[in-house]
Amino acid sequence: MASIPNPTLAAGLEALKQGNYQDAIAHLEGVCEMELDDSIVTEASQSLVQAYPKHGQPEKAIALCQHLREHPDPQIQEWAAKTETELITKYPIAAKSPADATGFTPLEDKASSPVNSPLKLSRKPNHTASSSSLLPVPYSPPDIPTLYTPRPRWRNCGRAQHWHPLKSPKMERLWLVAITVAIAFFWLLRVLVEFAMETINSILVELPWFQPFQLLYRDPTLALGITLAILFILSPWLMDGLLKQFHGLEPLSLT
Repeated sequence: MASIPNPTLAAGLEALKQGNYQDAIAHLEGVCEMELDDSIVTEASQSLVQAYPKHGQPEKAIALCQHLREHPDPQIQEWAAKTETELITKYPIAAKSPADATGFTPLEDKASSPVNSPLKLSRKPNHTASSSSLLPVPYSPPDIPTLYTPRPRWRNCGRAQHWHPLKSPKMERLWLVAITVAIAFFWLLRVLVEFAMETINSILVELPWFQPFQLLYRDPTLALGITLAILFILSPWLMDGLLKQFHGLEPLSLT
């Protein structure tokens, strides 16, 4: 089967639907070789099981069903077993010769070979074997296991045919959460500032040479709110300054 340079699952299914089994098999076999997504490979294998008998290759379909019976998905296993049974019933000759799917044909039947033939061969003169045993045996290095190289992932997937706009998100809950967090943060910050002010004045009262600051006895709510508002307005420039100072931020050049 001639290989196709850019096989796709969609093209294989379309060719199978139109009855062009040769192109369908070429596309689907290419997908099974190049694709890494197990779901796509499984779908291509199931389509091959349908295409092989239509192209006069039921033995390949039976062999592929036997392979799919080892799939981890129980539904795929059940489908493969059921399809294999149907193929064996419909094509009994292909089921009786599973070796044909791999291309192996035995030379002769085991029953036709005599039992004592190895003994007859062993009674031949041994001077040839003894003379050849004196020759140096060429060194053959041990087999080195090949490293695993992942198959290329085929990314030419199907495109969307109908585009629909996304639903607008519901912002009410997001705004509610944001307002709640802002109020909780402001309240916590106010409590911490008041605690710090009271602690400082309490320490100054205990010391003999210092007087407490009258400013620290005032309510810090207004001053804290104004300070946070100013920081919020200046936050873009403050963030840029911090990134330039400590992280080497540079302006993006468009030229």
